This record gives sequence, C-alpha cells and structure tokens, in this order.
Amino acid sequence: MITLYRAYSADDELLYIGISANVTKREKAHRYSSEWCTTDVRFVPGETFVERKDARAAEKAAIRAELPSCNIDGVDHMNTPEHLAYIKAVVDAAPPLSDAQRTKLAALLRPGAEAAFPRSAADAATDGAVA
Repeated sequence: MITLYRAYSADDELLYIGISANVTKREKAHRYSSEWCTTDVRFVPGETFVERKDARAAEKAAIRAELPSCNIDGVDHMNTPEHLAYIKAVVDAAPPLSDAQRTKLAALLRPGAEAAFPRSAADAATDGAVA
C-alpha cells in the first residue's frame, strides 16, 4: 500500500505532501535530508492506494489544491505569484518565444497564465496579429 501523507509545522502550516510505502521510514529520511523538516514537524498519514500511479495522481492533485510551502516536485510549486514573476523575468530576458513555446510555458505554470506572457509587437507583426 502507498500512503499519501502531509507534514505540518508546529503552527499547523502545511509544509509538504508526499507518498510512501513506509511513512515512518520516509519521515526519518526527511528529518535527515530535508532542510524544512525540523524536529517539531508533524507527519500525518492519509489516504492509502494499491497502485503507485494512483497515489502519485492524488499527491499531485493535493499539491496543486493545497499549495504546501516546501514541495518542489514537478511544476506544482510554480503556482505562486512570486514564482510566476521569476519565470516571467527569465523569459523577458531570453530571446523571444514562439507562440507554441509561450503557450506551452503558460500551460505548465497554470491555466490562464498565458496573459502573463503577452505577444511581442515583433511576433504580432510577423503574422499580422495585433499585440
């Protein structure tokens, strides 16, 4: 069985969501190697799954919905305004993106984020669209 677990700070802030076949062993690993996992962090086991793929899907959905402060797995941590601003600054400093690249990047960040990456006047001029 694979367990979906959550880790909370002493102030009940949700720090982390993860999955493991052995939550106790995983907690020990976090305490050894994760900077956020101090002695006052509390691990709370939740739903269990037979298939790892189902547990992983539930984990990703929970991360996306609950936005724990210390998850960095996948793109879920990109749902914060600060991270979106950082990505936008990097993109602005890079060579222009094609429409396909801009759309893909926006989809990775979150639905509706394409508005944060407006078409440049040069892009619009090349295809006759309005910027």
